[in-house]
Amino acid sequence: MKALLFSCLLPALASTSFAAAPQFKPRTDITTGFKHLYGMVVADFNGDGKPDIAVTDNNVKAVYVYLNDGIGGFAPPKSIPVNMDALGPGPLITGDFNEDGKQDIIVGTVAGSQADILLTGNGDGTFTQQQNLPGSYGYASGIAADINGDKHLDLILGGNGSIYSYIGDGKGGFQQVTSPNLGGGGLYTGVVSDDFNKDGKNDVVIASPIPSSAITYHPGNGDGTFKASTTLSGANYPQPRSLASADFNADGNPDLMLSSEYVTAALLGNGDGTFNTSAPSYFYTPIPSKYDNTSYAAVVAAVDMDGDKKVDGVVADDFSRTINIFLNDGTGKFLQNTPDFSAAIDHGVAAMGVADLNGDGLPDIVVANNVTQNISVFLSIKPRTAATVALTSSANPQLVGSTVTLTAKVTGTSSNIPTGTATLFDGTSPIGQLTLDGNAQTTFPLSLLSVGQHSLTVVYSGDNNLLPATSAALTQSIADFQIAFPTASQTVTAGGTATYSLTVTPAGGLTGSISVTCSQLPSLANCDPVTVPVTGQPATATLTVHTTAPVTSRSRPTIRTASLGLLAIAFTALLPLRRRRPVQLLAATVALVLIGSSIGCSGGSTKSTTTTPGTPQGTTQFTINSSVTLGGQTLTHTGTATLVVQ
Repeated sequence: MKALLFSCLLPALASTSFAAAPQFKPRTDITTGFKHLYGMVVADFNGDGKPDIAVTDNNVKAVYVYLNDGIGGFAPPKSIPVNMDALGPGPLITGDFNEDGKQDIIVGTVAGSQADILLTGNGDGTFTQQQNLPGSYGYASGIAADINGDKHLDLILGGNGSIYSYIGDGKGGFQQVTSPNLGGGGLYTGVVSDDFNKDGKNDVVIASPIPSSAITYHPGNGDGTFKASTTLSGANYPQPRSLASADFNADGNPDLMLSSEYVTAALLGNGDGTFNTSAPSYFYTPIPSKYDNTSYAAVVAAVDMDGDKKVDGVVADDFSRTINIFLNDGTGKFLQNTPDFSAAIDHGVAAMGVADLNGDGLPDIVVANNVTQNISVFLSIKPRTAATVALTSSANPQLVGSTVTLTAKVTGTSSNIPTGTATLFDGTSPIGQLTLDGNAQTTFPLSLLSVGQHSLTVVYSGDNNLLPATSAALTQSIADFQIAFPTASQTVTAGGTATYSLTVTPAGGLTGSISVTCSQLPSLANCDPVTVPVTGQPATATLTVHTTAPVTSRSRPTIRTASLGLLAIAFTALLPLRRRRPVQLLAATVALVLIGSSIGCSGGSTKSTTTTPGTPQGTTQFTINSSVTLGGQTLTHTGTATLVVQ
């Protein structure tokens, strides 16, 4: 009889955001040096979050544990002796059976006085042997699942000619449940459990290549026992070996994946415990070019291998000696005979495990071989996903000589923050390279860009998660202007007005207002400020300079006027003397005449002329200042003009 083989499907991996054809590094092999490698499971046995490998050599009464280093490498194995009366250990099932947060193992035995042995994990990659499961039957294949709905792991084991059901108590104890409807007398190479008829109770599907090449469905009663089984009608699959269950078409009904001697197929569940055997998806038909009577049918696993949330098929085929991945299109269909990934494996597939060994978010594959006695590891290469690069400017347009800051922001489709470098190009010329910061961006402060239009792009280097990417071109305008005077010299007479024609020519797409003022004009001259609006095209304006003419002024004799006032006062004072003596009146009159004469003589000398100078004559070269403000920056140009005052 051929050696009993089984496959182990690990718990679902964390959802990822990838969606590309699977890629793997070249296969690496762990050389065990065993006599006959038999069982294998992949789980985290030391609590570090990294899946490890446990295997058995049925010639040595021990379990060997290879601890994972987190990048897909494995330390030399820990050997955990197992006491048994049987000749050696066989298959392994893993789960936290005593619910202490540490992975435990159920060890099956082969030949001799067989038993099912519980090893409880110590959390460091070692185990403590507990009491054997009642009955001591040994098993060839089996699963851990909650078959009675009490939230504790139970066991369905394909033993020596019978199927056994064990109810777990969550403390590491198990009680065998008699269920005659599980059948007997066969060789059981594949067992899966799910609620196939949607009644809220887990059912079981069992593959038995001997004696009748049957795949049987056993509806559960919810207490660890099962109703009468039915054989999948219309499913002619010789020597079925391996089973897996998942919802391949996302309709809420569990589906079935199976391998037989010649084909691997997916059967869609109808939700009532039956399967659409009339329209299976035959997605793998090996060409047994290397077939011999020691070859076995394929081992299958149902896992999302590319992160698109669709369950794919993994097939380790002993006939063709290849490992193959078939991606699901979401409807439960696979590309027949066209694997999305394929690689060579050695003859002698004993078991297969799928887990993320290197922490990249994608499943890796482990294949145990009982001919070469090697453990082959296929580490996935996480396909780099597309990145986008956005390039923005702090001011566009910006004035020449002023700093413009270009910001590059990289966005990826994965949860990882983009890393790497960003290189800024002006056309085809690189002008700077910087490393992305913790926010996946970087800034380029530029102050030496020439006037005109610059086509700027950023090229992102990519990293382990993201592909290189190039931003869309950003047209950066660097603006300037020129101011010209067709007639830069004017001649005026003081008091006149000089006008200068201005032509403002913008460059680099400048729009805005140009302010024009004057300085260093001669005294008593000034100019009117001018604002010249520009919209990318030349504009004209007139600058007006005003001069000041000299002023001459004359002043009248103010003292003569005062003498007349005094005479009037004196005359008024003499009026009362008219009634006095003539001699007194005569004397007063004479005195008054003398005073008036004196005052009159002195008053004639007070006449004057005053001249206020205007803008001085001569030639002056003055400064014309023109400026514009844009983006918080101001650009100023100066020019000179000549004013001649006559």
